[in-house]
Formats: sequence, C-alpha cells, structure tokens
Amino acid sequence: MNKRITSIIFSGMTFLTSTVWGNVTEPKRPNILILLTDDQRWDAMGCAGNRILQTPEMDRLAREGIMFANAFVTSSISAASRASILTGQYERTHGCYFNTGILHRSQLEQSYPMLLRAAGYHTGFIGKYGVGDGKREIEGEEVFDRWYGFYEQGEYFPKSYPGKHLNEVTGEQAREFLDSATADKPWCLSSSFKAPHSGKGFLSYEAEPDLKQLYTDVTIPEPTCRVNSAELDEVKINYI
Repeated sequence: MNKRITSIIFSGMTFLTSTVWGNVTEPKRPNILILLTDDQRWDAMGCAGNRILQTPEMDRLAREGIMFANAFVTSSISAASRASILTGQYERTHGCYFNTGILHRSQLEQSYPMLLRAAGYHTGFIGKYGVGDGKREIEGEEVFDRWYGFYEQGEYFPKSYPGKHLNEVTGEQAREFLDSATADKPWCLSSSFKAPHSGKGFLSYEAEPDLKQLYTDVTIPEPTCRVNSAELDEVKINYI
C-alpha cells in the first residue's frame, strides 16, 4: 500500500492531504488535515524568509509540499477570516465579524465540514472556533462528528488539562480523533490553534515551558514602519 501526503501552506494556514491506494486503479478520496494558526504574520516562518524564528516543522511541510508565496485575503483577522475559510466567501458576503454577528445555519450547511460530512466524511474540529457562540441548535457537535472546540479565546493552560499547554492538548485531541476514524470512511480534521495569538496581554504569548528560553539571547528587531499616536488617531477618524 502506498501513501502520498501533500502539504499546502498559505502563510500561517496549512493544508495536509493524504491519499491512500489499495488494490484499486482509482485513488480513494483523500483524508484532509487543516492546521490553522491564529494571528500569525505572513513572514513569521523560516520558509517565508525569517532568519530569527525557528519553525522547523512548518519549513519541512513547505519544503516537501507546496507553499503559495502570494496568497491574499480581504479580512485577515479572526472571525472574518475563519468564516471565509469555512464558507469560501468574502466577509462582505458572509457578514461574520466582531460587530456583525456569527455564521447562520444556512451558511454552516454550505461550509466545507458539513458538505464533506454529508458526502460521507468523518469530520472533527479542534481548538478556537471563532464564528459562533455555542447557543444555537446547529453548532459544535451538530456540525462535526467529533468536537473539541471552544468558542471564546480559550486559555494556554486550560484548567481541565492540569499542567498541559494548549498546543500539547491540541496534539492529543488530534491523535484521539485519528484513533476514532475507521478505514471505511475518509476523514477531515480542522485543527485551529490559538497560537501564536497573544495571551493575557497584547504583547505576550504564553509559550510551552520547555520553549520559553528559545529566544532569550535573541534581539527581535522593531518594525521599520512606525505610526505615532497622532497619526493613529487620524487613521481612526478617517476610518470612522
């Protein structure tokens, strides 16, 4: 039996697909693994040319798969981008943003997880959801066969998993999902990391304990483009 794994990287978002051939002439439907990082700059990876940050696994995926160096979005922030990924629509169409509400039932029914589930896929979701509030009849377990998601920002050290970092918990939940998959159905797992979104403060990321010293002796350069407070106020006024 042969297996082919293809990774596709759009800046901070990674698609992994694995196709398995048995004794058939036509390939079976691929398994799909989607890894989504939160608030990650387009250049915050070694494979994107960053010489300071260490991202060996993402670099390997880019090297062994496909990396799109010119991928663009209209709304590169939290809920709006998550809704666009799920529905394939621009923000002006799906209308899901901080101040405009959550995805509606009709939109979720046309999202890739529900369409794949209707087509016979075993589906799962892990991590930060961001497009709902958990108060509707169609969300969470109604959309996915396996639901490990959370609706708010979550915590890097969740109380329900004492002593474990959220990244570690995410990995364990992914293994649990894969163990639940059966050979007779293809699967699609959407794993939505909170990292590297800031933790308690806007400039803090609560790293795994064994990685906290990774950049102790490194000076991170400040951005070359700066905006002072007066200019920022003017931008806000013009925007409003």
